[in-house]
Amino acid sequence: MSTFCPAPSWDQTLEILDGFEQYMDATPNVPAASFAAQGFRSAPGVDNTADSSFDTLPQQLSSREVTKRNNRIAQKRFRERRKVKSQTLEAELAETKAQLEELKARQKQLETRNTLLEKIMQFNKQGLQQAHVEDKDQALPDIRKEHGIEWASDPLLAQLSQIPSLTLTIWDDKEQSIPVKELGSMSLPEFAKLYSARLILLGMQEYIRKLGTCLVDLSADNQNRDATQRLQKWVTEVNSIFAITCICKQSGLASFRCSKMDDATILPDTPPSDALYHEIMEAMDHSEEQIQDLMLVRRLFCAQMGQLARDREALLNKLSSVNRVDVNVLMYANDRLAQLTHLTMQLHHQAAAEFQMYLQLAAAFYRGIHTSRQLAAAMVHAYPHTPSYHMLEKLAKNRGEPSMEQLAADTSVDGLQHAANWEQVETYLQKITMNNMHEYVPILGRTN
Repeated sequence: MSTFCPAPSWDQTLEILDGFEQYMDATPNVPAASFAAQGFRSAPGVDNTADSSFDTLPQQLSSREVTKRNNRIAQKRFRERRKVKSQTLEAELAETKAQLEELKARQKQLETRNTLLEKIMQFNKQGLQQAHVEDKDQALPDIRKEHGIEWASDPLLAQLSQIPSLTLTIWDDKEQSIPVKELGSMSLPEFAKLYSARLILLGMQEYIRKLGTCLVDLSADNQNRDATQRLQKWVTEVNSIFAITCICKQSGLASFRCSKMDDATILPDTPPSDALYHEIMEAMDHSEEQIQDLMLVRRLFCAQMGQLARDREALLNKLSSVNRVDVNVLMYANDRLAQLTHLTMQLHHQAAAEFQMYLQLAAAFYRGIHTSRQLAAAMVHAYPHTPSYHMLEKLAKNRGEPSMEQLAADTSVDGLQHAANWEQVETYLQKITMNNMHEYVPILGRTN
């Protein structure tokens, strides 16, 4: 009677046959005991003791079942190694993508810095060329004589609505104070002199040049506090000039917005190109939250403006009917006077409300949603044009938003609801203070 010999361990083949076990089955379908009966002997030095994993297996387990079990173990190890390898590759890919994004951001910073340096060089070149054709001492007295501009050794710093003059600090040697009333009554050529400042002491090109310098300094050191403070101060002064002009000279506002401030050329029919607006928006580098706020304010503004337009059309229809001449009307001339007076007052109040909405939109656009650094970038890249709301429409178009006409024609809600929606913006503006007006102030509780 033959003596039972335990089946040899197959673990030594697992590494060699790793991943190929499903295609190979080298073990014959015979009981393990038959190997001993055929005279198979163990090689010297080889441990023939069964693997400890077999201790719990019945002695009657066939060699095929043992092989299947070993195959399952090998496949599990293979899947684990493949998973580890896949995770390693994913981590390396993520690291490579992060490095690529960092390089792209750095390249964008360098391109922006180079653009700013080119613009500053252009401003300096224009100033040097203009020095040969303009007489500084002659231009300034003309402005002072005509508009009563006074030098101020102790300028008054306060809110625009509470001060008689605007203090400008762009010049290195002294500060100047311009009467608000006189500044607001300037014509376009006079304002352009203030705006472009080719060696005229009052000028915007000097603002643009120094704002560009601040942006260059901040691109090299984002934490440069001195550059940040200078930038915020000068952006405030520039926006104050526009605010005064907007309030004091409403009829000329469109001319200012559609003009080239380097030569006072009015271009109402040829706004800046799409390429320029694209450059401006790239320089401003909006966050997704800012874009959402801009789109919200735009939707609310256009919807309310559309409602005001419908109300105005209704008033004009009434005015036309009252103005009809016939026999009956002639008999009640005094009543017609009262009706016309009432209607014209309503039209006046409505126009004032429309203008107030424009000022509120400007406050949200130039103070709350955008930072002073973004506004400075827009001014520098837009010059000799001025940043306008056209870029808001370009941004909306790029995002597939409804057009201004579509939003204005919305009659899904009544006039009271449109007014209530616009109150969100009025409430938002109350959150903008002197302490946070240079930073992005999100619109809380916005609804889409």
